[in-house]
Amino acid sequence: SLEKPTTWQVCDSNVLIVGWAFHKKREITAVRARIEDKSFSAVYGIERSDIALGNSNIPAAHKSGFTIELTAPPGRHEVLLEAQDARGKWHLLAAYPLLVSTIQASLDVPTVWEQRQGQILFAGWCCHHDQKISKLSFLCGDTSVECAYGLRRKDVGEVFPDWVNSSESGFEVLVDLPPGEWHVSLEAELENGETLYFQAPKILTVRRYDIWQRSADKFEEFSSFIEAIRQRARERKQRLGRIVPMPWEIVKVIRQLGKIYRQQKQFTAPGDLLPPAGFVVPKPIDRYDAWLEVNPWNDRARNYLISRLQSCREPLPKISVVMPVYNPPIDFLKSAIASVINQVYPNWELCIADDCSTEFTVAENLKDWAQKDDRIRITFRTENGNISAATNSAAALATGDIILFLDNDDELTPDALGEVALYFAAHPDTDFLYSDDDKIDTKGRRFAPQFKPEWSPELLLSYMYLCHLCAVKR
Repeated sequence: SLEKPTTWQVCDSNVLIVGWAFHKKREITAVRARIEDKSFSAVYGIERSDIALGNSNIPAAHKSGFTIELTAPPGRHEVLLEAQDARGKWHLLAAYPLLVSTIQASLDVPTVWEQRQGQILFAGWCCHHDQKISKLSFLCGDTSVECAYGLRRKDVGEVFPDWVNSSESGFEVLVDLPPGEWHVSLEAELENGETLYFQAPKILTVRRYDIWQRSADKFEEFSSFIEAIRQRARERKQRLGRIVPMPWEIVKVIRQLGKIYRQQKQFTAPGDLLPPAGFVVPKPIDRYDAWLEVNPWNDRARNYLISRLQSCREPLPKISVVMPVYNPPIDFLKSAIASVINQVYPNWELCIADDCSTEFTVAENLKDWAQKDDRIRITFRTENGNISAATNSAAALATGDIILFLDNDDELTPDALGEVALYFAAHPDTDFLYSDDDKIDTKGRRFAPQFKPEWSPELLLSYMYLCHLCAVKR
């Protein structure tokens, strides 16, 4: 068995072969590699305790390791690995196709080497250490297509800074391939007239694209279009409280439907250009979902907030989170309280006023939370006074510098109180502070963000945009 090289396509004429070999019955006295008429002897008999462990009943396995250093000129070769027995006779162990090339290359596209029939995009990079590539061709079977070569590849230039034109070594080529299995390679013509080859490490499989598959793709395309419309309808209802558009909104809605269809459509008709091989047309994604995906709350964000809090020179305020409670779903209540307990900023208290809830589980859960954390303070009202009276009862418990209002079905992000504390510390003249907010469903998915302007009396005349989250100085 061989452990090195991991690939028989190399860019160096010197190749190191590492492996092991033994026979259950016959003694192996030597190992060699042959390329054409040249022979390269191995250092044989290297101790391999790992091999002996799995073959304890075969003494020869203990010292079965070998290494071979061979040299091969650029081009295609066949490496014959042979073993000699005690009588001096050589036996073939294995044969390997070796390609020695002085060019470096990579096929970045396709990423999936099973494609459907039609035009397929191949893209990547190719460069030489000390020669400029004047022409690059794509080879597949009897097909030879010249590549668009010289595209910008800053990443390659950074890895191979001394190679000729490495930062402009990108290529692209569109090839129409029939069904079958294909060996793919690149042919590079250098300025000095030399021609070198790069063999793709995988075999490309092209499957037939018949009418049934086209029908299935069309059905999938239509299903995706319908699902996209349903998703937009759900978002519209969550945002506006209704799905049916007003008369003056009909034209806009029709345009949006057309945009959704164009986003969902995949080219499947005969003669159409297929998406690049290895590329799947992405489903439309909400911009807020995209932002959340690349800006998650993580340890790095937590540590950054902690460092800002620790380096703050101004006194940081104590924040009293005020929460009125009346018969909320227990899971929502638990999530709301847990979001306060999980704050990075520790200088807070949670003041809760139960507005005479009729569900006995509410009081039980509140008492349990108060026993877990002494920063939670609770009062139980003897009569229902609605949200304003309950908020005032909760605020009466507060001892902090800042009062922050939180409903019993709301949640705070882990950095919320820390950001509030830092802002009040940096702006001591601030009396009232509010933040952006979004909604969250029962599965934890966030949606419908509300990005608020600075103080806007005109917007306030339209609706109460200040709440969630809002804080006032006492």
